[in-house]
Amino acid sequence: IDDPVFWKSAGNDLFLLIGVPIMTLLALVIAAVLFERIRGWRIYRTLVFTPYILAVPVIGTTFVYLYGFNGIVNTLLRDVGAGGLAQDWLGSPTLVMPAILSVIVFREVGFGVMLFLARMASIREELYEAAVLDGAGWWARFRYVTVPQLRTVIAFFVVIEIITMVSWVFAYVYSMTGGGPGFASSILELYIWKNAFAYRAIGIASA
Repeated sequence: IDDPVFWKSAGNDLFLLIGVPIMTLLALVIAAVLFERIRGWRIYRTLVFTPYILAVPVIGTTFVYLYGFNGIVNTLLRDVGAGGLAQDWLGSPTLVMPAILSVIVFREVGFGVMLFLARMASIREELYEAAVLDGAGWWARFRYVTVPQLRTVIAFFVVIEIITMVSWVFAYVYSMTGGGPGFASSILELYIWKNAFAYRAIGIASA
């Protein structure tokens, strides 16, 4: 209990839980917009879901090239005259966890969109028709018809993503930072793995 890396790892795990409400809200809004059958909605649906079917190391490695100090994001910022916004996203102890969190949200939100769209497709049309007759606009229909009908699916998605954030983000961190800089992005999964296989401290890893 005196190991600061353990507490840093546990704190990072808790920080990642911030992503659960963020991705839930994003998935809800995106699903609601796509459900309106906007022009090109099938293409948008595919683009949103594609990251989720890609392997995590592929996503992680891609974002290393995007978020690197001389990566694509910073290069674009400098090219448009916004070089002051360029940061060492994965090399800064204060920015590395938000950067990793953004990648997790980017990949996982597609899962939520597909879940919510599937449930929306089974909502009775009469409910929406009645709401329209009562003068409900898009926001009112979303708040008072769609969201209540999605309660169980939202709860399922939230539980799954909490499990993901607590015990299924090793591949993101390992492929992007390896826990660095220093131990700034260490998580409990990586802490256990390093103790067991890198440091050969099997007792600590088991505990």
